[in-house]
Amino acid sequence: MSLQSNNQCELPRERLLRAGAKALSDSELIAILLRTGNAKQNAIEMANALLYRFGQLQSLLTAPANTLLATTGLGASKVSTLLACGELSHRLSGETATKGVCIEGAITAARLARQYLTNDEIEICGAMFLDLSHRLLAFEELARGSLTEVVVYPREVIRRALLHNASALILVHTHPGGDQAASAADIEMTEILAEGLSRVDVQLLDHIILAGGNSLSLAQQGLMPRSEALKGGRRVD
Repeated sequence: MSLQSNNQCELPRERLLRAGAKALSDSELIAILLRTGNAKQNAIEMANALLYRFGQLQSLLTAPANTLLATTGLGASKVSTLLACGELSHRLSGETATKGVCIEGAITAARLARQYLTNDEIEICGAMFLDLSHRLLAFEELARGSLTEVVVYPREVIRRALLHNASALILVHTHPGGDQAASAADIEMTEILAEGLSRVDVQLLDHIILAGGNSLSLAQQGLMPRSEALKGGRRVD
């Protein structure tokens, strides 16, 4: 690491503090994230090279970890910073774009959920917390699992619903294998969660399964009957 690498990265930081982030170019902002360059490139040169390779800022900040780690000059520290920045940007854009949106049905819910649940390699479960008018209060990722299942704790879902002062919610989880059909475990989880939520006057409106470009609404399929008392952790497949 040369002294030039450090000096080149200090300049964008100084400009950021003096003039604000909007005054900096994409490469300067990326250079701040990288912090330092390497033996051949300073931080700004490395940032320019990354933007050239990935074509645009979005492609760089949404690239998977293995792709970034395979890029010359990027070690675990730099990759971790880029991944964290990309995820924060994704979450912020989702909050800004969707909070207060009225969820009018399964199609709207599925389209919105795809903005949050983007990993297509493992099952992920999330929930949309809604007010009395079915406007979105918050979307939260509840759990991550494996290729074939994810464990969700009803008591934790209920706790989050009360924290958001929600009147209703929609459960969503992904099927990375591409099969949108609801499993027996999916239906059982839905029944148990609906029963538990009803005890605190929160309605479970739907449970939506995302599978590739397809989706399935358990409410539309008539698969949301009442069930027995609330139990412990349950898996969905």
